[in-house]
Amino acid sequence: MKKLKSVKLIELYILDIIEDRRKAPGFSALLSAVAWCYKNIVRLRNALYDMKILKSHKVPACVVSIGNIVSGGTGKTPLIQYLSSIFSDEFSTAIVTRGYRSAIEKSGKSVNISSSNGPIVSPAECGDEPFWLAMNTKSQVFVGKDKLSSARNAAIDKNKIIFIDDGMQHRRLSRDFEIVLIDGNDPWGKGHFLPRGLLRDLPERLSCADLVVVSNLDDPEKWQEIKNGIIHYTGAPVIRMTRIFDLHISPAITKVGIFCGIAKPQAFEKAVLSLEYNIVDKMFSPDHILPSMEKLKNFARRCKDAGAQGLICTEKDFVKIPKNLDLDLPIFPLRMGLVIAEGSQAWSECMEKIRIKGRAFI
Repeated sequence: MKKLKSVKLIELYILDIIEDRRKAPGFSALLSAVAWCYKNIVRLRNALYDMKILKSHKVPACVVSIGNIVSGGTGKTPLIQYLSSIFSDEFSTAIVTRGYRSAIEKSGKSVNISSSNGPIVSPAECGDEPFWLAMNTKSQVFVGKDKLSSARNAAIDKNKIIFIDDGMQHRRLSRDFEIVLIDGNDPWGKGHFLPRGLLRDLPERLSCADLVVVSNLDDPEKWQEIKNGIIHYTGAPVIRMTRIFDLHISPAITKVGIFCGIAKPQAFEKAVLSLEYNIVDKMFSPDHILPSMEKLKNFARRCKDAGAQGLICTEKDFVKIPKNLDLDLPIFPLRMGLVIAEGSQAWSECMEKIRIKGRAFI
């Protein structure tokens, strides 16, 4: 427990430097040196795959990778749910995902965590995002660190279309379609590789994309500027998706506290504010980390004392909260959907190509 706490503190410290909330010139220089090494390791690895020295392996299904070139926060999970909803009535479909920091990931196994009635394991066993996907799709959900192994298992189970969550860097698994998400508010990960910035792949890798989806861009006036930056690296169609939010909450509730454990909590906060709620307090944790139940109880008490009538969190945080937890305030999950704002024709054409490829395996 102490080790996990130390890791959280280090992550938050580094994130503060990346986001320019903290000045630490000496440590920043060290992070820049590590980032330079990481960038060149990524460049070498990509070259080895491009030259076929490192091999990619096919599975007998249509494989669709959904990924990005930066670390976290672009909206891969809701996009995968959206894709599943398009194809799962016509095809048997599967989702392959790592289950970050879950018990299954640590075990090294590949596990199908879903049934026709939803997830069959707890969020702690499989991770918050796989659990949510198993709850909200008709796809089988395979969890495991080795995505090639999971994709093979999904194909053995006769799935015809397999969606690979965060698949762009997992080049051991050959894919038929590469869908890349770009955060419209920060397309290039602060301009630095990890750990000095958020980049984890070269922008030049966008050349392999079949479709680029710009997310989190609420200002349409910036659309052309972002698009021009992207098409410098790729000839793939570039589309823009926006988010719609749904919150099942009493109209009498106007003051709330918010909490989450996601990569970019500011986007969540902005979403709540867009629904015209007054946020009296907030509590953010590192990605995939839920605060302890004791901290959550204290937070609820603090928010109630400040006049809040309820708490709001993300859906993936909500699934990890025990149903019998006794708090001073009710908790409401903020549901998010996607709509195509720019490029509907390109989106439709890509979906049709995936459909045709999927039929080849029937």
